[in-house]
Parts: sequence; structure tokens; C-alpha cells
Amino acid sequence: MANIGNLKRNEQGVFIGRLVAPDFSVTVYLATVERTKERSPVCEVMGLNPSRDWARLGALFEQTARETGVIFYQGSITPPKTDKRYYITLFRQNDGSFNVVLNEPSNNRRAPMSSPEMAGSGEPGVPADDGLGESTAPNTGLPPIPAGDPAPMGDPVDSGNRRGKANKPAEEPTPAV
Repeated sequence: MANIGNLKRNEQGVFIGRLVAPDFSVTVYLATVERTKERSPVCEVMGLNPSRDWARLGALFEQTARETGVIFYQGSITPPKTDKRYYITLFRQNDGSFNVVLNEPSNNRRAPMSSPEMAGSGEPGVPADDGLGESTAPNTGLPPIPAGDPAPMGDPVDSGNRRGKANKPAEEPTPAV
């Protein structure tokens, strides 16, 4: 795992920052998506391409740590000028920003081309469908960073939006009559 960047909320409430790795460097922001299912991505990662237009690089999914109940975000991106998919995780910091960590694929992610995990169409070396479906991002020119539409990434002290081991509020005592 290697820290490759930090995303901070700008004046418009949008998380934006720069990701820098040995083979890519890109400015990104997190864009809202319309979720159709609870297990859908919470946001898309948008990046500046070489022609200085915003393009979809990937998506992030909300996760909850089993032991602590801490919320974090995981997904993958394909930066401009690369054909490689990078797996990333975002961890909230005390100041409300997110550190972005590049995850090295573990051995169980690297299935040999002829392994059963790669057999989706019955032909060796053809990957199986990932089950995520098609992107909901528009294909015709992407808008600039939205001024009033930041990705809903929760509040560092707001436990009401947390899933998993969130603290339940204490019940109000019944008033004596």
C-alpha cells in the first residue's frame, strides 16, 4: 500500500486533489452518481485527461471495516495514457480530507490467464463479466466540476450515516406524569 494523494473539499463542497504514482499523475474530483441499488457506487472518480477535459476514471464503493465499523471507500481507476487498472482505497482523515492509497494486487487477484477464475466465456484467457454493468456516466462531454452537487461522502463526525457498528442514539426517558 502506498499513499498517492489527498482529496480535500473545496469551496463548492467537492472533493478534489492530485494523485501521483510512478507511472501517472492526474487531478481528480469525486462526482455524484444516481444510485439505483444500495450496492451501487457512491461516486465516480473524474480526472483531467491530456486535452484538459474531465473524464470518468473509475468509481468508488462504500465499505465498512468489520472490526471497527469505520467507513472507507474502495474502487478502481484507469488513469489517462495508461491501460492499467489501479485499485485504490480512500480513508477519511481528522481534517475531513481523504488520503488515497494505491493497493497492490494480492496473489489471489492475479489469476493465471488459463485459470478457472478467468473463464467467463468458456475460452481460456477471456475474463469473466465483473457484474457491475455499464457505466451511467454520459458519453457526450462531461460537465465541469459541479458547484452544488458534491459526492455525498459523509461527515467525519456524523455517525448517523454509518452502517455496520454505528452507535445507536440513547432513548429519551419517558416523562413522569
